[in-house]
Order: sequence, then C-alpha cells, then structure tokens
Amino acid sequence: MNNCKFLILLFLGWVVTSSLTSCGSNKVLTYQSTDTTKCTTGFYYDYSEEDLPQELDFSKLSENLTSNFKNDEIYLLHSLQLIPQIEQLLKINASAESMEEKMEKLILKQEIFQKLNRTSLEISALSSRIDCEEERAEQVASFLSNKLRKRESTLTVAAIIVGATGAILAGGFATAGTTPEIIGLATGVTEAIFGTMILTNEKKIKFTHEDNILKDFWEGPTTSMYAPPSVWYFLNSSNLSDKASSKREQTVSGWKTFTDFSEDEENMLFGSGGDYTSNLLQRRAEMLDQAEAQIKMMKIILLEVQLAIEKI
Repeated sequence: MNNCKFLILLFLGWVVTSSLTSCGSNKVLTYQSTDTTKCTTGFYYDYSEEDLPQELDFSKLSENLTSNFKNDEIYLLHSLQLIPQIEQLLKINASAESMEEKMEKLILKQEIFQKLNRTSLEISALSSRIDCEEERAEQVASFLSNKLRKRESTLTVAAIIVGATGAILAGGFATAGTTPEIIGLATGVTEAIFGTMILTNEKKIKFTHEDNILKDFWEGPTTSMYAPPSVWYFLNSSNLSDKASSKREQTVSGWKTFTDFSEDEENMLFGSGGDYTSNLLQRRAEMLDQAEAQIKMMKIILLEVQLAIEKI
C-alpha cells in the first residue's frame, strides 16, 4: 500500500513538474540575425512644406492638357511640377514647328523624360525599402511560428504520454486491489492543463523598427523622411480619379476595416516596435505590402504619362 502511495506521489510530482516546465517556456524570445538591420540605409529626405506643389486648380489648365491626359496623370505631372513644361510642349506641337521649335520640343522632352526617369528610380527605391521591411517581418514571423508549432507538438506528445501512463498505473492499481480514482483524477487534470496550454500557446519576440513608413501612412504628416516630395504629395492628393480621399487615406481605411488591433498593438505597429506575436508580425507584413502596392501603382501612371508624351 505504501508503495502504491509512493508511485502516486511520484506521478503527481512528475505531472506538476511537467506543467511548470511548459508554463515557464512561454516567454519573450530574442531573434539574432545579421539581416535585422539591413533595411536601415541611412538615406532620408529632408524637405519642407514649401517644397511641395501648391493645390492643383483644374480651372487654370488648358483644354489641350485635359484632353490629352487623364486626371491621375495630371495629378502625377503636377506632383512632379511638370505641367508648365507639358503645356509648353503641347503649344509647340500645335504650331508649324520651325527648326527652333523642333529643337525646343526635343529639349523639353528630354527634360521631362529625365524627371520621369528619376521619379521611377525614387519609386523603386522606396518600394525596395518597404519590401525589405516586409520580408524582415515575414522572416521573423516564420521563425516564431516554427517555435510555436514545436512547442505545440511537445505539449501534444506530453498529453499523450500522461494519458497512457495514467491508464497503465490505473490498471496496475486496479489489479492490485487498490482504488485507482486518484490516478484517473491526476491524469484528467494534467491532460486538461496540457490541452489549455495548446489552446493558449503563444510566444512573443522582441522586434524593433526605428524606420517605420507605416507611421507616416497612419498619421499623414505634411512631409515624409522616407518618400520624396513628388511621391508623398501624390499619395496625399485627394480627388484622384474623382475619389473623395487620397491613396494614403484609402490604404489606412482598408487597415481599419480589415485589421483589428488593440491600443498596445497600434503603438507597436506605428512606433519603434515591441514584443510581437507571430500574427501581429504577419499583419505588419501585410500592411507594408498594401502600402508598397499603392506606391508601385504610381509606376503604371508614370508609364501612361510617358507614352502620352511620346505621341506629342
């Protein structure tokens, strides 16, 4: 009988030790990688509100311009401050085109295309910067998810072992004529503990991002250290394609509609970082992807503008 009690106490001790060990592993992880700082290039834009284009007044545009370019294209040209050159180009094209006018037209086109090409590079550079942050978040989210799956597997195996061990001990005690209820109770409680741990299995990881363009998208400052004046003005221009809100506002509205996050999560996403879960890291990657998509859309309009100018 004393041996039976000793085995029961030993089993219960193992149950408690296993449970405490599993609980103790739920902590904030650290992630060591040389890739975690590569998205910080040290290159930033420094301009003021005065460097941005003034509000566009469509009533002051020529009919020749509005008939040759769509609204999005006109806003893009205005963000690049190219409308005076385009107006001049259209005026020359409508004339008889003397040799001087042909040379002037050629020079104007070269100046315009040079500005378009530079803007294309700026868009690509900004997109690459955002893409780097997105890949970084996905990489760490994957690392954390693997840790969670490993711990979940460990808890599942532990629950199976507890059940099997309890069944064996209960059978042994029953054969010896000893009541096995305490073994069944301990086994049931332990399996319930492990089941709860599996359902509440969550780890966090320290993840920082001193450079955070999501913050600029969220708050909408007049200028951005990450985007050039032309790109930032274009993203914040309202009434593009007769829409009431800007492309940046549309992006943020999508985040609010399809993404639900607490105040603490909001502070992390749009601040300098914190203790992230894998789900929140994945959410951050998706938000970066949506911001990047809006910026890349500028390239399509940029191409349309270039093709339209080539026909002039």
